[in-house]
Amino acid sequence: MSKNITGYDIRPVNRFDVTRVKSVMNQILTEEYSEREYEENMAPEWCKMTTQNILETLKDFGFHKYKYIVSVTIGEQRGGGCKMMSNSYWDSDTDSVASCSYKSNYIFVVATVFAIYHY
Repeated sequence: MSKNITGYDIRPVNRFDVTRVKSVMNQILTEEYSEREYEENMAPEWCKMTTQNILETLKDFGFHKYKYIVSVTIGEQRGGGCKMMSNSYWDSDTDSVASCSYKSNYIFVVATVFAIYHY
């Protein structure tokens, strides 16, 4: 743990654990979407629900002083493909990203969490 001259933590005590977060995100996506078929009118509500579930889980992990950006994309599985990309400028020593996806014959879901340490 590093502190600056004011006594504030300048590095995380409990670092964001990408492997642990990905595992839980995969579990959430599988539980929520394994029995679903794509419904266009329900997709926005499902995105909101999944985002909230991921955020609530992150709170329980106790990664103090992190801020999160959670993105969930849902689409109909028709074999057409989908490409996504993001870019950021951040502190690679403290900030991180976790992403996972779920795919069935009917639906695909991509969830991404950006974890930014707040100094």
